[in-house]
Amino acid sequence: MANLEFWPADGSARRLVPLSPVTTLLVAIMKSGAYIRHDCGGRALCGTCRVEIDSAPQGGGRAAGPSSGAAASPGGGAAAGLGGGAAAGPSLSSSLGLGPMRAAERERLQILGIALDGRIRLACQTYSSRDLGARGCLDKEDR
Repeated sequence: MANLEFWPADGSARRLVPLSPVTTLLVAIMKSGAYIRHDCGGRALCGTCRVEIDSAPQGGGRAAGPSSGAAASPGGGAAAGLGGGAAAGPSLSSSLGLGPMRAAERERLQILGIALDGRIRLACQTYSSRDLGARGCLDKEDR
């Protein structure tokens, strides 16, 4: 079974979250008890569940961690380099075993002014079949 190494945006402790290829990252994170904001309930209408995708965890399920100096994009998501050194580009999502970005997710990210390079994904729309790391982009106070 694949695992997500997740760092909540509120600064709480890292969680190792079991993943299923038929369950979204949002559902898996919520089942683990970790906090992730999701104002619209997972319908790709608000974009508050966005996560910064990090490279797959290295050795023993431990990823390098979220980037600490990432610049914020207009929507609050990180736009600078990833902590694990993942390359930018349209194939980032597929190279990490993530499902394709669907129209609703693309539209919401574009509205928020976030590049469609796969670094930022909506947890409510993203499925994974492989180990990876992700950091929540918004906590309870962010708009």
